Amino acid sequence: MKRFFLLTIIMGMIAVPSFSQNVGIFDQTADWGADPNDAADLHAEGSASFENGVYTVMGNGDDIWGNVDEGFYVYTEKSGSWSLKAKAQWIDSGAGDVWSKIGVMIREIGDANNSSNYMIRQRGNLGDPDELSTQWRRQTGGELSESSASFLDSSGNPIVDPDEQGVWMRISRNADTDVLAAEWSPDGNSWSLMDAIHIPMADSVAYGLAITSHFNDDVLVTGQFSGVELTEGAPLTVFRDLPDGRVTAGDSITVKLQVGNGTGSNKSTTIVETVPSGWTVSNISNGGALSGDTITWNLDAPNGLTDLTYTAVGASSADLNWSGTFDGSATLGDTTPVYLRGRTPKVASWNPPTGGWLYLFDPDLGSSPNMELEGWSHNNGSDAYVFQPVIPAGPNQGKVWHDPGLIDDEEGGQALLIYDPGDPRSMDQYGSIPDPGNRKITMSYDLGPVTKAVASFRVRSKAFTDEFGVDIPFGYSENEGYNLLGLMINREMRDLTLIEELTASGLFFSPEFPDSLEFPTYSAYPGHAVPGQYEEPWDHTQWHEYWIRWNVTEGEKSTSLYVDGELQAKFAFPMDPNDEIEQQGGFFNRVREAEGGIPIGNAVFRITFRQTGGAGNLQFDYITFAPGVDEAPTAYVNVNDWALY
Repeated sequence: MKRFFLLTIIMGMIAVPSFSQNVGIFDQTADWGADPNDAADLHAEGSASFENGVYTVMGNGDDIWGNVDEGFYVYTEKSGSWSLKAKAQWIDSGAGDVWSKIGVMIREIGDANNSSNYMIRQRGNLGDPDELSTQWRRQTGGELSESSASFLDSSGNPIVDPDEQGVWMRISRNADTDVLAAEWSPDGNSWSLMDAIHIPMADSVAYGLAITSHFNDDVLVTGQFSGVELTEGAPLTVFRDLPDGRVTAGDSITVKLQVGNGTGSNKSTTIVETVPSGWTVSNISNGGALSGDTITWNLDAPNGLTDLTYTAVGASSADLNWSGTFDGSATLGDTTPVYLRGRTPKVASWNPPTGGWLYLFDPDLGSSPNMELEGWSHNNGSDAYVFQPVIPAGPNQGKVWHDPGLIDDEEGGQALLIYDPGDPRSMDQYGSIPDPGNRKITMSYDLGPVTKAVASFRVRSKAFTDEFGVDIPFGYSENEGYNLLGLMINREMRDLTLIEELTASGLFFSPEFPDSLEFPTYSAYPGHAVPGQYEEPWDHTQWHEYWIRWNVTEGEKSTSLYVDGELQAKFAFPMDPNDEIEQQGGFFNRVREAEGGIPIGNAVFRITFRQTGGAGNLQFDYITFAPGVDEAPTAYVNVNDWALY
């Protein structure tokens, strides 16, 4: 399975403790309340009642999402495999906020507002009925609700409640497999599996009904649930597990399909697995039959777990996508090997570090341009490159101003495009979009509590014209007062909006030295700068590959840059062991507190692209990094042997 790395943080939010309250089949409630340290964070007490087979739930709170939840939950706790179904209907969604939510939920800890959970939600915009979807938080105390998945019918249209009469939803947990499943039904009898996810939880978990207003006020919203039933058992699910690690043509991998049957008895099922074209298949378990690229199992699945396996040998083609069905529902889990490259890297001699890369972003491997799905976080205090404003008027009304996009890299693959259109953006034809003055694009990835790391990536900056007809030039503005276009870090991972906190540490393309490559250890503060100008001409409109090493371990505080396959560092310098500020530099940054001369807290891989007046862009063919090592490409060179450039 793909690994997810989350930062656990301590939050000031608290939940009102649960208390016993018999409401139909439920015996506990939780009111996840406001931050007691924030006087502006309002909250009203919710409630639940049961009469004539109908549950009426009222609640408040600014959201069930993110680090913690605010809302109301009525629930009961069960061990083992169970399913909860209900017909959910909005009665009053508080003026119809599009993200107010009602639904059925499974939660590891009912009264913990940062508990891991899985929820089927119906959103609350009654004037324009919104979709059914799932959302989840993978671990109790996790940093955020990672994502959501929409319910779509066979034609690809969202499942909604157009007549406001309620929709049937069912959520289940298979305790043997830690699989949580979401289903939808038009009548409460015939069910379609819409989504499932693997989230390990404690033995006993909470099943219940949840509501939130998505308003920071004290107004209660109301939903009703009818036909509510909590029954033992869970539907059959099939998950595909592809191995982690680098896979190239000719490599052999073992593919596993995990069949989880929580019905309590044997269940006959037909499982169809389609292997990418050109891959060779052998060693099929459990009597599976191969025909072309398709394997079929006619299985009498016992209650519990059944593993189906086969061997696949990688083809030379770039077709990397697995697919499959079971009883007409899509097989869940992995669809593409995590680190498999569809074509030969430009620098074949730069092998991954010991233990491989923690992360590889490559659009040619199916990476999403929405990098939040890839584990990145973004700053929205100014121009973060996702969640840009929707154009309110004019010929492009309804479009997002500049989402990231995948573009042709001119070599038969794709690259990620990140850009800033520059000033002025507040043009009449674009609906007078507001433009913050301190604009930048920032994305960061938490590497955990490490003191050394490496990264490798392929990047360029090249002029283009965007879909709105705005010309985006190469790289930087000659008149800029700050040489801050490129791949940089911030001194403070907690504040990305102050220029005083912004450094050009790392690799950047300089307007001060046009067409040059620079790698300073710290340049925003002149007294801390170690300039690293590359004196030969450097064309940033062409693809170049970079390998960066960073180490703030006592006695090894150093940083170095390798380019285009060279095994000798282009720039390399030790960090001043007595300079706390300088130790934050070198492309990877950390929180500023230090212990024994070594910065403590988590390390962050950050790309900050900043243009205050001009326009610019960065294009990435791939991005990789690994924490806990500081290896040079191919061979390690001790810091004491480095030359200063």
